[in-house]
Amino acid sequence: MEDVNIDDSIELSTRESIREFLSSQNQVNLDKNIEELMDINGGYKGRFEYFDSYLSAFHKKRILISGCAIGSEMIVAKQFGFSEIYGTEISQDLVRIGNARLKDFRNMTINYINGNILPFADESFTMVYSGHVIEHTSDPFLYIKEHLRVLRKDGILFIEFPNRYWFTELHTGLFSFEYLPLYVRNFVLKKLSQRDARYEAILIMLKPISIWQIRYFCWRSNYKSRIINVNKPAPGFVRILISKL
Repeated sequence: MEDVNIDDSIELSTRESIREFLSSQNQVNLDKNIEELMDINGGYKGRFEYFDSYLSAFHKKRILISGCAIGSEMIVAKQFGFSEIYGTEISQDLVRIGNARLKDFRNMTINYINGNILPFADESFTMVYSGHVIEHTSDPFLYIKEHLRVLRKDGILFIEFPNRYWFTELHTGLFSFEYLPLYVRNFVLKKLSQRDARYEAILIMLKPISIWQIRYFCWRSNYKSRIINVNKPAPGFVRILISKL
């Protein structure tokens, strides 16, 4: 791993900015969420450690990090030797805070996206990284298709997500109905949301994702690819590495 100089004053300013932003959004568990967003030594690093042995110098040329928030995963990518590091984020406030945090790093930029189409040319990246983003998207198939589109031939796509066939819904800790066919799942969640608003949040904000769906999305995308590894790092979680052919 490479040594990366991190300016303590910038980190402090970032922490203050993200606290102000999350407070304005009435974020619950404020301190916990701030620590998770700022952390460069926890779960993010574990993901890079998982796939690092599968990478060559080619893969570390240009990485896209999907849903990068304020750039912690981008800093970890720098530690693992990636040269050019791009991020995408749907919140303009997080883009602003993150780019201010990364202003002294070369070849690091967070891009605002509004919608499902990525603002990059075909085959722009040698690796794409996606940690717990796809289940929050409006169209998981289009999400996969777009990220395969911008990936170069022989590039690698990393995806981590909560498995729909786990008995607990991992965002809320509630009993999960994600395993059901989509129309049945939606009906059940709609009924349950009348008693518990957390079920409504699941219905509105999450999509059920599984290994077979990722395989199907890759096949349906018409971009040739193959899954080179499937890993379950913790109960209910799945990691997949996909090589574009």
